Amino acid sequence: MNGGISFLYREQVLSSGDSGKPTVVPSRPEASEMIIRIRSTDPDEIMPPPDHGKPLSENEAKIIEQWIREGAEWGDHWSFEKPTRHEAPEVSDKTWSKNAIDPFILAKLESLQIQPSPPAQPNRLLRGGYLDLIGMPSSI
Repeated sequence: MNGGISFLYREQVLSSGDSGKPTVVPSRPEASEMIIRIRSTDPDEIMPPPDHGKPLSENEAKIIEQWIREGAEWGDHWSFEKPTRHEAPEVSDKTWSKNAIDPFILAKLESLQIQPSPPAQPNRLLRGGYLDLIGMPSSI
């Protein structure tokens, strides 16, 4: 936490930090201290400070400004959200799928006009497993 601001919680970002100025004013990037500091050229004011890394690129600054302009929406971290099951997409070859994830993979392949590879032979799967687990090929 720097400047009395924690970016973990929305209410802290919407409040004033040590500067006494609102860090983020939803829908008003020009009134948001964060944008003022990102755009600053004063080494005592710029965010991030020069000794903490390079300044944000113009594109990065515009993305943050756009986020604020659109209301600075703040959702829960994805790890706290309850997983939801999505309907499998329609695919041309319904027999190709062997599990619930395969239709999503096949739909993406079809959108890119790529044919799926044929199933791997058991010895190739074993070799890949050995390489992944112990870093060496199987001696079988």
